[in-house]
Amino acid sequence: MNTPLIKDFVKDSVLPILPIIEEMKPWEAISEIEAVIKSLMETLDISEYYFKNNQAVHKSAIIEETAQLKGPMVIGPSCFVSNGSLLRGGVMLDSNCIVGHCGELKTSIMIAGSKIAHLNFVGG
Repeated sequence: MNTPLIKDFVKDSVLPILPIIEEMKPWEAISEIEAVIKSLMETLDISEYYFKNNQAVHKSAIIEETAQLKGPMVIGPSCFVSNGSLLRGGVMLDSNCIVGHCGELKTSIMIAGSKIAHLNFVGG
C-alpha cells in the first residue's frame, strides 16, 4: 500500500500553499509547517501583504487589537481574527477564514471559508 500524499486528498484547490506541500505526506507538511510557511512567503505579492517577523497578513484581513500572532504565518485575503485569539506555531489561513473570540490555532492550515468558533483550540 502506498502512503497517501496531500494531493490525494486535496484536488482542484487554489490554496496558495498547495504547490509547496502537495507531494508531502500530511504529517510531513505539518511537522515542517514553519519552513513551508516561510517558503510560501517568498511567493507572495509584496503589494498585497504586510510583512513583519516571519508573518504575512493580507491588506484586506482584519486582526483585532488583542489578537496575538506568534511565529511564522500567512493570513490571507478577507480573513478575520477576533479579539483574544492566539495564532502560533506555523499557521496558514486561506481567504475568508474566521478565527472567533479567544480561539487558538496552532500548527494548522485553514482552507478558504473555514471558521473556528469562539473558545476553540485547533492544532497539534
